[in-house]
Amino acid sequence: AFITLGSAFQLKQDFKNAIVWLKQGIDRAKQPRENWLQMLMAAHYQLKQFKQAIAVLDQLIVINEKKEEYWLQQASLHQLMQQPKAALKVLQLAHVRNILEKEDGLILLVQLLITQGIPERGGRILLDLLQQEKIELNEDNWKLLASAWLQSRERKQAVKAFIKAAELSSQTAKSTQDNNERLKMKEAAAKLYYRSAQLQFDESDFNGAISSFAKARELGINGKKLGLSLLMQGNAYFELTDYVNAKVYFSKALKEASSTNSARAWLDYMQQLELLK
Repeated sequence: AFITLGSAFQLKQDFKNAIVWLKQGIDRAKQPRENWLQMLMAAHYQLKQFKQAIAVLDQLIVINEKKEEYWLQQASLHQLMQQPKAALKVLQLAHVRNILEKEDGLILLVQLLITQGIPERGGRILLDLLQQEKIELNEDNWKLLASAWLQSRERKQAVKAFIKAAELSSQTAKSTQDNNERLKMKEAAAKLYYRSAQLQFDESDFNGAISSFAKARELGINGKKLGLSLLMQGNAYFELTDYVNAKVYFSKALKEASSTNSARAWLDYMQQLELLK
């Protein structure tokens, strides 16, 4: 009777009274039904009583631990309360118990691991999910993986993830019929190849950097990045002692406003080296 009365108030969206009567019914039951607790949780949520809603979700998880939605709702409520560590704890427990299956929940777990200072674990989990195709193999997920590896100081792994994201963006650009979408995806791919090239250069992978800078320009990298890509490609050739190509790209960089001064300095330096020989 109490639950029926509470349900009636719930239907009228009188959540305060719904809570009063639902609680009385639940307190009198030896084993409260799952749907009663669901109504109570929803009423607390509607009144923004998130702490109470989380407590009800604890009861729901005890009753039906395998229902992924309860874990995701609890993590979401912790997020709303600005409690990312608590949200992470919920999702980690659900993951360990093999309950997390939805992509949104899995991605949130990885994001929280990264933001809460455990990026290496987030990277390992995300890489496993991608390799097993448990989540979509899209640009955003590969970029998230790259972010995890960067924060873990796994720069070579980050390069692989950035390049994979770039390849997917480039493929999308080629396959789409929408001209605006094509331009958008080409620009995204160009930026990803440019970022990859910078990391490759920093890791002394000069051949890799040369390839990535070239792809970035093919896809239309522009502005300051265009000049800097030419300058750094020349620098990469210089490091490989390929002085002919180094001069070619420094000369190209000379024509770009963003790299004119540096390119001229490099060309002057190379000329002095030749005179010394």
